[in-house]
Amino acid sequence: MQWYDRRVGALAVVALCYFALVLSNEGFQSVLDFRILERTPLTTIHGAAGGESQLQGRVEPSDEVLTSPRTNTKSVYYRHLVQKEHRNSEGGTSWRTLKDESRAVDFHLTDASGNANIRAKHQRNLINWSVHQSYQQQSGRIRHTEWRIEPGQQITVFGWLHADPKLPTVTFDEIGDYLSIISSFTGASERSELSANAIFLLWGGVSFLVLMCCALAFTLGLHRVLAFLGLITVASSTLLISYGFKSLESDVQAGYDRVDSQLKRTEDQITSVLENHNIIFPGWQLPFNLGNPEYGALTDLEKEKINNWRNTAYLVRSRYMRQINRFPEKPYAIMRGKAKPPVIALPVDQQRIADQAVQAYQPTRVGQQLILTFVALVLIAILAWLAFRLIKVKRMQENLPTSKTMGVVFGLTELKGKLVAEDEGACLIGPVSGFACTWYHYEIQEKRGSGKRSSWHTIHEETQKQPFYCEDDEGKLRVFPSKAEIITKHKSTSQFGKKRYIERRLQPGDDLYLLGKAKADKTTGNSLVLSHDKEAPYIISNRSEAEVMFIKASKAMLLLSLGTSLLFGVGLWIGGSNGNFSSADFVTAALIAPLFLTIFLIVLMYNDLIFLRQRCARNWANIDVSLKKRATLIPNLERVVKRYLEHENRLQQALAELRTERAQVENVKAADAYMAHESRVIDELSLCLERYPDLEGHQVVTDFNRRLITLENEIALIRAGFNDSVMNFNTRLQSFPDNLLAIAFKFDRLTALQFDKKAHQLPAVDLQQKNS
Repeated sequence: MQWYDRRVGALAVVALCYFALVLSNEGFQSVLDFRILERTPLTTIHGAAGGESQLQGRVEPSDEVLTSPRTNTKSVYYRHLVQKEHRNSEGGTSWRTLKDESRAVDFHLTDASGNANIRAKHQRNLINWSVHQSYQQQSGRIRHTEWRIEPGQQITVFGWLHADPKLPTVTFDEIGDYLSIISSFTGASERSELSANAIFLLWGGVSFLVLMCCALAFTLGLHRVLAFLGLITVASSTLLISYGFKSLESDVQAGYDRVDSQLKRTEDQITSVLENHNIIFPGWQLPFNLGNPEYGALTDLEKEKINNWRNTAYLVRSRYMRQINRFPEKPYAIMRGKAKPPVIALPVDQQRIADQAVQAYQPTRVGQQLILTFVALVLIAILAWLAFRLIKVKRMQENLPTSKTMGVVFGLTELKGKLVAEDEGACLIGPVSGFACTWYHYEIQEKRGSGKRSSWHTIHEETQKQPFYCEDDEGKLRVFPSKAEIITKHKSTSQFGKKRYIERRLQPGDDLYLLGKAKADKTTGNSLVLSHDKEAPYIISNRSEAEVMFIKASKAMLLLSLGTSLLFGVGLWIGGSNGNFSSADFVTAALIAPLFLTIFLIVLMYNDLIFLRQRCARNWANIDVSLKKRATLIPNLERVVKRYLEHENRLQQALAELRTERAQVENVKAADAYMAHESRVIDELSLCLERYPDLEGHQVVTDFNRRLITLENEIALIRAGFNDSVMNFNTRLQSFPDNLLAIAFKFDRLTALQFDKKAHQLPAVDLQQKNS
């Protein structure tokens, strides 16, 4: 990776971290906002004891009334927006604001219990106006839009109520546990909108955090996917658990304070009314009935107000108890000594009314978008599958040792070497660079559009290729590049006018990294070549193995980032649709990444063990094939030796024994004994041939001598490959956490081939002495 790539990655980390913190903090603030609305029950105007209140009623004009500028409609609030359509040089359109005017006046809110004065004129900018769009008209390139609150319209008001006996007044500049809202919707709609906004902002924050982890891994050159998933787990879990703890503190502390302040204000109001009639407030513990004779001096309106005040206080306390009556709020409230606010005892008739109001309350919910949730889950599955395919190839690279060309056997193999052309005089010529090459991809692109909307479109594309060799210090292997995934660092580009010409190529002399399946050469039948197979990955690259693994890992991590982000979104949305969105929901969302990591880890480890076990089985099969091949060769050797070395009876007997022993090889132990015996016999035969120069000149003997040497090398390569695969498999079985998975799925250890040291000692044969 170049230094400027790391610098861009570092800048991306900082930017993504900033957006993650900003969005998640705004989302959490939206959570706190709709919790505030939840703690403010809907009451009648004269049923509110003052302070934080939610009122609902009909708009009645006061002394001053506004006229909307576009439609000349009588209103107490309007917003008039004038926009002009703007067309840029690329043909796109946008609306530019020419005028954005809003005005409000004080007005009255009326419900069944009475009136309240709404102070909106001088506090207009402190209020969040949530109003239906009333009018929109476009004339030419000018568009007019109006939002209005008109006399007679039903609205909802969240504000601070000053409980004046003559005319209660709602203001929006007092400090308290409330939001300043005037809405043409219901309180439940406002809470639902805030909840949806919180989910989208939190999802955006977590998504940016996950992408930040991806950018950090890119910057650090991290290609370990499990380490990347661990990074996501730590970052996202830390963020969400911290917000969960803050939500826990807010629900308990702010909720308890809200109950306490409501009880104090209600007690002050009731005490004030009772003292006017020389009656002592009996306290909250007694369900005092205003129908009793001792309260006969109270007017009906005063009794109604007292009952409404008590019921409102009871509702506020019930909301708080509902919030903390779950885990972990309840134990935390007990620990903080806030689990038992004063009990409000009501007479039977008022208790029934209050209980009905409690049961009618609906928690804050967002819409259950089942179709979108299903689509998101499908996308998550697709992204996880694509990421798994990339990671599977990368894990193969990590688990598969690099072979020499002489050690290549049938099946999946990994090679490194130099690219050598089959015929240097017949190489392909790159259409842009003019360099000799054995593979190139040529693309012609045309620039369409202009400015920011311009883009390149491919108008011609072609790929040319020819077989080549991968050569190392032990030999060379023929490679067919058709249908291979080519990862090359050679790229040449030229541009003329609105056309761009791009060439990517492989050229002679490149250091190659190859991963693919070795097959029998169809043309000769007696050698192996590397070519495409639909059941195995096929990669040809002039980049290093580490670079190829990093490319694969980067793509996989990006896909996992997108999938994890969608998974967080689904989890948060489900929590919001259930109407809870408590601290437990934050913790549940935080567990998504560890759960995803655990499942992904188990699948990867299991597939690794299966791959390593199959590799051992394949190498054992190669040993079996080699034994069969040499068993076929032994009778021919026996006939040659009988003809040219008739005096070597002992050697003839040994070759005959080899021919019969091959049929008894069925396991590793038997193979050990057979291959040790075979090695001694072939070493002795080679020594005999070397002692007789006149026999070396014979064509048949010379050919067999060459085959003997090849057989010896083959023995060493196949045995080393089998033992290496067994060692890797057994090591994984003993490593944590693979050993847990091995026990669960009953993976057994394998036995390596162990040749006796005597098998490699040359026998002391003195042919000269025997001929004398």
